[in-house]
Amino acid sequence: RVTKARIFFFFSVEVMTVRKNVALIFGGEGKESEISRKSAKSLLSYIDRKLYTPLPIEIKNTGEWYISCGSGRSVTYPVYIDGKSGFISDGGIISVSLAFICLHGDMGEDGNVQGALTCAHIPYIGQDTYASALTCDKAYTKIIAEYISNYGIDATEVGVLSPFRAQCANIRRHIRKCLS
Repeated sequence: RVTKARIFFFFSVEVMTVRKNVALIFGGEGKESEISRKSAKSLLSYIDRKLYTPLPIEIKNTGEWYISCGSGRSVTYPVYIDGKSGFISDGGIISVSLAFICLHGDMGEDGNVQGALTCAHIPYIGQDTYASALTCDKAYTKIIAEYISNYGIDATEVGVLSPFRAQCANIRRHIRKCLS
């Protein structure tokens, strides 16, 4: 699209602006896929269509990726990560300037998708693979929070319940009973 821009208020210059493709990745295999769809729908309404072309990419609960096209986004095509700068769909390469990961829970916030995008050289918004993997696991997040609280950064006290901890407590009680 061509727009006019004023330079130093003396004359007008025609400037070609190219919209950037932004992949909006949503859905997923986890339990929170419906929340992801709602988040993506909301985010989609805020993308400035004059600057960006949104590419809605849904990960189905089977793990397959699809891109929505057409009016009303009613037509979907399978899509695959290109490995260089975007996605492959229907025989063509779709370059992507940026991916917005709008996934929740397992297989979304746990670093898996971030790792795939990193390997494919597709920049994305959000935490990197390592930070996503660590903070998705609440037990590891607790360890990190306890560690940083030693350096004057406030962190709330957190308890982690797991079947393993309950088993350990039962084993301790049994040992104490046997020794007394």
